[in-house]
Amino acid sequence: MSLEKMRHWSLHIFMAVIRKIFNLVLLTVGTAVAAPAAAAPVADSVAVADTVACIDVLDAAVNTRQSPYYGWKGFKTKIDNYTRFAPYPVIAAMKLAGYEGRSSWSRLGVSALASNAVMAMAVMATKHAVSELRPDATERNSFPSGHTATAFVAATILHKEYGMTRSPWFSVGGYALATATGVMRVLNNRHWISDVMAGAGIGIISTELGYFAADLIFKDRGVERYELDGEVSVNPSFVDIQMGVAAHSGHIDFGSDRRIALGTSAVVGMEGAYFLNKHFGVGAQARLISTSAQIEGAAEGATSVEIEDNQFNNASLAVGVYGNQALSRRISVGAKALCGVRFADGIRYVSHQSDATEILQAKGGTAF
Repeated sequence: MSLEKMRHWSLHIFMAVIRKIFNLVLLTVGTAVAAPAAAAPVADSVAVADTVACIDVLDAAVNTRQSPYYGWKGFKTKIDNYTRFAPYPVIAAMKLAGYEGRSSWSRLGVSALASNAVMAMAVMATKHAVSELRPDATERNSFPSGHTATAFVAATILHKEYGMTRSPWFSVGGYALATATGVMRVLNNRHWISDVMAGAGIGIISTELGYFAADLIFKDRGVERYELDGEVSVNPSFVDIQMGVAAHSGHIDFGSDRRIALGTSAVVGMEGAYFLNKHFGVGAQARLISTSAQIEGAAEGATSVEIEDNQFNNASLAVGVYGNQALSRRISVGAKALCGVRFADGIRYVSHQSDATEILQAKGGTAF
């Protein structure tokens, strides 16, 4: 099986697992904070069309040659090296302050150790087996993302220790931070989105296995608090983590002999709303969409062609108001009105001929 096919099927398998697990996680959170949830948003491909709509094609001459870039140009941070561990000092501080969670120190230690051990073995084994090149072309250990897997182990531990026993907002904060870690890995040009999705799935599954092992060892010993009673509130506040793919079958023509053909989009996002009462609330939505693209006809007559950037990256942030109306005990309808900002970069193909470098560049833009 080729690397491309292995990556394709791994992406689909892990996304299916992630969806199932996140549904369980959000169901747990929802039973404590929400009545029938507001209508869940569906990841769409309209944003990609918006990105392409502001394309500006131009030809120029340059004398430099750059490596392919998949992340967000100009974005560089090392914060993701630390956010993956952030829940641990929070847990330790609360326990030292006497604010107990689910487990005693010894039970928590075994659970965390087992979870991270399973995660580390799964990540290292998969990296070695797949040997995928990173977007920045530095190493062949891209799939899956170890930073993201570590972040989701820590977030799931916080969820189990305090989110399920004290307040679901601990879970919201932990998973939001883990998601931000994964997004930063992509923006830093260190991982493909499929690497991050796989890392999230490995992190959550590893923690479930680690806690299962600790439960077998300790049985009923070391349990300080039990899960919340799960009473349903009339407040439909929610947090939604989105991961998915979108397919495109069309293309965009420009000039007489050139066009942009769009590939598959990978989507990752997060949305949440706090309802002031059972009908009205405020919230926000953040989403990152990455779409592969190819400029057809750009290589005609060229002696050599280099792809400097073949990804449309589209990031959006919006805030607004949310509405909810319960139709029955289990069914409700929701509506929202959001406004925000959207940032999009472009794709860049380089054709090297003699002393000059002809560039065909499709540029993105900013929309409000």
